Amino acid sequence: MTHQTQLPVEATLNITKQPMDAWVTHKLTKDTPWVADLLKEMNENATTKTPEQWLQETNLDIELKWIKHFKGEMGEYLLVKMELHSFYATECVTTLTPMRMALDFSVSAAFVSEKIAESEEYKDTSEIWLNGETWELYTHKRNIVELSEMIHEQIYLNYDYYPRIDAAPSVELPLAPDEEQ
Repeated sequence: MTHQTQLPVEATLNITKQPMDAWVTHKLTKDTPWVADLLKEMNENATTKTPEQWLQETNLDIELKWIKHFKGEMGEYLLVKMELHSFYATECVTTLTPMRMALDFSVSAAFVSEKIAESEEYKDTSEIWLNGETWELYTHKRNIVELSEMIHEQIYLNYDYYPRIDAAPSVELPLAPDEEQ
């Protein structure tokens, strides 16, 4: 069963308020304040404008699907699938030319209790095998999932720290009229 909701998703999610064994889907954009904050941070390396100004010329689209399950020894846990698509502003590390970088990736994350993650079986791993799939291992504290922290971490695991104008998949941004030479 799938449940689609248009209610805004907060940066934190209470597992106990989620339906059991039903997928919930959300589409997030920069219109959500905490998602806009993530995009502004992604735009911080583009110095020709402020991150707030770049916000209008860049995008961050996130599709989240999650399902809550219960398993005896694990208790309640949340499985989250995320697809992220973005164009963010930055600068070429060699020429300092303003440019826009594409960022596209998918992640499957499992949020389990801290007690499970700290157990002997999982304390030295960053992945967990559940429901026939491998999931990135995250914890929830007192049934609170920090969605924004997981998304932030995944963005910066996939972020290009050394963008070059001559390397794909970047797109050079046109200069604003007041910047033309």
